[in-house]
Amino acid sequence: MIGLEVIRSVFSTGRPLQQEIELAEYLPHDVETISAVVSERKNLQPKLFNFDVPKDQVLVGVRLRGNTLIHSHRWKSTQLLTAGSVYILTGGRYSALFAKQPSKTVFLIANRSAVSGLEYMFRETCGELPCAQIDLESDSKMRKVEAILGSTEKQSFFKYSALMADIFDQITEPHKDLLLEYGVSLTDPTFEGLCANVINRPDEAWTTALAAQQCAFSVYHFSRTFRAKTGHGFHEFVGMIRAKKAVNLICRDHVPMESAFQMVGVGCAVSANKTFQRELGFSVADVRRFSQSKEIHHVR
Repeated sequence: MIGLEVIRSVFSTGRPLQQEIELAEYLPHDVETISAVVSERKNLQPKLFNFDVPKDQVLVGVRLRGNTLIHSHRWKSTQLLTAGSVYILTGGRYSALFAKQPSKTVFLIANRSAVSGLEYMFRETCGELPCAQIDLESDSKMRKVEAILGSTEKQSFFKYSALMADIFDQITEPHKDLLLEYGVSLTDPTFEGLCANVINRPDEAWTTALAAQQCAFSVYHFSRTFRAKTGHGFHEFVGMIRAKKAVNLICRDHVPMESAFQMVGVGCAVSANKTFQRELGFSVADVRRFSQSKEIHHVR
């Protein structure tokens, strides 16, 4: 129950553990120096809260569902966590804002003394909160997650440590996949150029007709094929990219909110509010409160 107690203490910092959080622990059958804990939250209303990770612990997260803004007071760094985010929390204080939607995270918890290479990893991530993105459908790390959580028999310590090492490797990978960083997983390279163009130039007046023309498709054929290959309608895809880029600009890069809206082509706060709520589960007011929170800025 080592990891379960750590997670309980983290999520109950300064107050009783919220009832909307369900926790389940998975221990190795041999050496119990690493534990896996699945955390499921109902997140009925976005609410900023602070929590502390013990100095002698390391938490490695694999986000399976839901969106969260998280700020590291140590690194003075903010990340938007989405489905597929893998990240590392070491000792210190954090602020978090969970979107109004269910979320599910798998945590690997280990004593810091048992994890080698942390300082090297921090140098590689240049002082940012260590985070990367994986494809939940095809990444080999997910087979290791499923082996730990889905088997009727306990797995060996080595399965846990191998998964943790793979996540460290992913986070320190110097060449990031632009599409994957924005949650785009393609089974066909046909749309790679188009998706990259939307990510790099979200302020353009993207329409289905323009996108179809770039791919040399009819509008009808493009719409059907794009949805089949990406899991999104093109209009939904553009909205998702704009929402993620705007939130990153506001919370990570400290760009004024109105300027961020213009940079991603949202136009106005009303339009941004609809896009944020539809794509991320946050309102503009939620993001503003988080980016301007005195609890965050007080420690800078």
